[in-house]
Amino acid sequence: MQNSVAPFVPFPSERAIFQRRPHVSTYLWARQNLRIVSGPYRGQLWRPEVAPYAKAIMDAFDSPDVRKIFIIAPSQTTKTTIAYACMLAEMARELGPMGVGMPDEKALKRKFGEGLLQYVQRIPSLREQLHPDPRRALQTTRIEFRSGDGIYGMWAGSEAQMSSDSMRIVVVDEEDAYPDPMSVQTMEERVTAYEHMGNSKIIRVSKPRGLAEASTVWRDACREAQVFYRYAARCPACGHLEYMDDTRIRVRRAEKEELAAMPREERAQEVKRRQLARYVCSSCRFEWTDESRNLALRRGRWIAGRVEDGAWKPCEAEQHSTVVAFHLRSWETVLVSLSSVLHDWFLAQDDPRRLQNYDNNRRAVPYRVITRETPADAVRAMMLEGHHRGQCPAETWAVTCGIDVQMMGCWYVVRAWALDGRSWLVDWGFLPKGLSEAEEVLLPKLYPVAGREGVQAPIWRTAVDTGGTADDGNEFGWSKTEETYAWLQQASLEWEVYGIKGAKKDMAVPVRATVWGNQPGKPQKFQLFEGKIPGHMIDTRAFKDRIHSRLNPQAKVSAMYLHEESEAGELTEYVRQITAERKVIEKGKEVWKARRDNHLFDCEVYALAAADPTWTPAMRLLPEAALVLPHAGGRSRKRNAKLSALRRSPYAR
Repeated sequence: MQNSVAPFVPFPSERAIFQRRPHVSTYLWARQNLRIVSGPYRGQLWRPEVAPYAKAIMDAFDSPDVRKIFIIAPSQTTKTTIAYACMLAEMARELGPMGVGMPDEKALKRKFGEGLLQYVQRIPSLREQLHPDPRRALQTTRIEFRSGDGIYGMWAGSEAQMSSDSMRIVVVDEEDAYPDPMSVQTMEERVTAYEHMGNSKIIRVSKPRGLAEASTVWRDACREAQVFYRYAARCPACGHLEYMDDTRIRVRRAEKEELAAMPREERAQEVKRRQLARYVCSSCRFEWTDESRNLALRRGRWIAGRVEDGAWKPCEAEQHSTVVAFHLRSWETVLVSLSSVLHDWFLAQDDPRRLQNYDNNRRAVPYRVITRETPADAVRAMMLEGHHRGQCPAETWAVTCGIDVQMMGCWYVVRAWALDGRSWLVDWGFLPKGLSEAEEVLLPKLYPVAGREGVQAPIWRTAVDTGGTADDGNEFGWSKTEETYAWLQQASLEWEVYGIKGAKKDMAVPVRATVWGNQPGKPQKFQLFEGKIPGHMIDTRAFKDRIHSRLNPQAKVSAMYLHEESEAGELTEYVRQITAERKVIEKGKEVWKARRDNHLFDCEVYALAAADPTWTPAMRLLPEAALVLPHAGGRSRKRNAKLSALRRSPYAR
């Protein structure tokens, strides 16, 4: 008689480990188990209608053939949530070692604390498998389960952390922010031990950052992906599958003429505030609102293609592909308004720095730099017939001046500005006696305004470069910076003059107010209050980009015009210095290189910075034009005392 008694009885924990779990697709599992941990949908189950493009990505992850997936998309498009959903769904189906890579340790700890730990605690099947010791279960850079497997954190720059464990699934998050691009390859090597078993997966998810030469996610996706998917929305009016192009995002017809008369910044703000953007279908010309765009996205689908010579082309999807890429743009998600996209597009048109951010964070592509070198002929083409040197046009709202201090004197540029951003070169030249001559001759000048009898334009704001080296000719051994500081302390009592310095790194805003002390090199806390000088830091690279964009016949907005030549060759020196610099790429970065003297180019940078909207108070917010009207009693000064006497006082020594 056969013995029916089992040879052993497994413990509940052993049953939990060895019991085969039902196989559920990642898409279905996410709908049933994944609860959002941040944002407006926090605490709710993951909703596929918020990310209609997610199902195809999750299905690709479930495919036994696919070994690597690239997800290239802007910020706030749920791309990271989709990647983590794939990893957590696989963890729920079969426990195993998995890894998440981040740019640095701080970002990794934040991702674990605010994301992964919260996800695991909200998923019952995973929460039950956590290690019984709380100190081992939920750590700052690791989640450990009863079986000894877990989710391991890695960050760029820590070789030991990236190379210590073998992993079956690796998620490389925001790789274009890694300080060392080779860290991506090191993280990918963690799956080597599982490759022969055919169950390893790599997900690389990031938005492109910077230039094409620096974006590893874009470069590798274009090289490695056998299928490169783009999303197509289906028009709710005609049913046409539309590859949405941002050039078809336009202002609503009824307000187009009204907005055309506004300055660019105001137009952008108005579009965003009143939600005026529409997407125009290329087939039936139907204008999509945000709601109809969302409907079109939910009815859309991914289209297979490949990238050839930098351009995407549709093609048939290869069977049994092992590497696939999914590329999504900002306007192809229901979380981003069309008006927000158009707002950013307006602001980026004459600002290469904003254009780079638009390419990276809206179009989700690397910024392709066209090396800037405006030829002399293009600059000369901006000479405006009828506009004479020393005269302001009738549209003048304010006049700014930029001064570049040199050892033997100073160069200057005076430029008139209109409310819509256009500007005209009014005056320029060299003052051999330096800032003292600028105070006595240049700053008091009043320029006549064309077509307005008796109306004159004073220099409303002057920006003076404070950089410099030691002045061997100064009997007190001062540097040019110290001399400029001393002059600013006195001249600012009478004129609207401000010191400026160029920032060494890119700035979030092109102009930032600051305060300097009268003793360079000493901490601010040791400076006397009376000796502090208000100044501004400026992003010189951003302003140089703007000048080359505007001082060009192809300028779309805010063109910068020159005065006509009263005699042949009058502008030769100006044009020579304006074209002295060109932008080149060195080691994957944009660098401005000077080939000859460029002082007037620097002066144009300072005059442009003085008119920038981020310099407070902004020129365009003036209640009226900064002009001197007839019979107004002339231009009033801040004080009547001569400043030259103060310069000769003992305090100057």
